[in-house]
Amino acid sequence: EATGEIDRALPSSLAGFDRTRVTEGPQATVVAAFYEDGVFTFTLMNSDNPIAVPELEESGTIEFDGRSYRRAFQLGRAVYAWNSSEGGYVLVGDLPLDVQERILEQLPEPESQGFFQRLWRGLFG
Repeated sequence: EATGEIDRALPSSLAGFDRTRVTEGPQATVVAAFYEDGVFTFTLMNSDNPIAVPELEESGTIEFDGRSYRRAFQLGRAVYAWNSSEGGYVLVGDLPLDVQERILEQLPEPESQGFFQRLWRGLFG
């Protein structure tokens, strides 16, 4: 994948974190980047297609600044997933809530999906 495409989807720095490594994800369409700031680390994945995260299938949604994300939270780890106009995203990390919010607000907004969009994607996506 071209560097410009990776930088667009997975910026070289994000909310005070530097991208330290980029790898291909579990599928060829997924790119994962690892970020750190000297104290905390997180992983950000991007795909041209929606990314399915089994542990989020039954999770609720959370809103930050009018943006809705699927989120699973366990002690020491938060997982977010959303679809945007730039593809599917997953954020995984052990980060304080205010840092999570700062990172999310610098990434593409989640698409709001109406009933017919969800039905269409479920049938043909």
